[in-house]
Amino acid sequence: MASYAYWAVFGVTVAIASGFNWVETHLIPLLTGKAGNWAVDWGRIAIFRPDLISAPSAIVFSGLVFLLNAFGSYLFFTGLIILYSVTDDFVDFVRKLGRSAPVEQRGFVERVGRSIMVGVFRCTSLGLMITILMKLQASFLLSESVDIVEWMAVDGLNAFRSDRMQFYKYGFGQSAPGHYYSFFCLIIIVAVFIVCAARIRAVLAHVGSLNRDAASRIPWVVMNGVMVLLTTTYILVGVFPGFTILLIVSFVVAAYFTIRPASGRKISSTKREYDASV
Repeated sequence: MASYAYWAVFGVTVAIASGFNWVETHLIPLLTGKAGNWAVDWGRIAIFRPDLISAPSAIVFSGLVFLLNAFGSYLFFTGLIILYSVTDDFVDFVRKLGRSAPVEQRGFVERVGRSIMVGVFRCTSLGLMITILMKLQASFLLSESVDIVEWMAVDGLNAFRSDRMQFYKYGFGQSAPGHYYSFFCLIIIVAVFIVCAARIRAVLAHVGSLNRDAASRIPWVVMNGVMVLLTTTYILVGVFPGFTILLIVSFVVAAYFTIRPASGRKISSTKREYDASV
């Protein structure tokens, strides 16, 4: 079944998400010379500034970039499949173990479950931060600003102003592909985290969680809180003045809990206890 999932992801990311997206947003506008409702970016600048780059060159360049993006997206979603597969194997193993397992084995299972859950959290939180940056770039393209640093700086200052001057709003009547693709990524990433967390939590409760020490406990509150914070940040990017401050705070908080080492150093010693018990 896993092989079918990999092929399905390959087809969606390469043929649909990147191939169709490139044809719709770059190839057709460059061939017709009409940008349509799409915001002007590096790939469509040839429509308005042919002195900078010709349309054929822009077609080749944008096609290569989208091809690179397609394989990058494939690797990204393949990683999410691997996270789910590891969780699924762990759940199957623990269910076969049951409540009759010795205390040493159950303690080892708890530590392994924590390590897997921490890994899932780290990968999905990093994925959400990348997704937020995707929406940030797409929102900037729809703004009236010509510099993303200036755009974010003015937005941050507007949070402390009552008149909200110079808040760069979206361009009405225009669309950015990054909004749709980033939202799709958000849904998939959050779904993988929720499913993996729910399955690990349920199977540990089934086998009888011991929670003997901090090394065995899974920081559910921290993980869920960071995921909610990042999801909220994604939704509010570009929506109201001052979103830049929320973005910076959420990235600092998420980076801290992502980089913070997990208390999994005792797994090796517990594994020796588990091997000795069997």
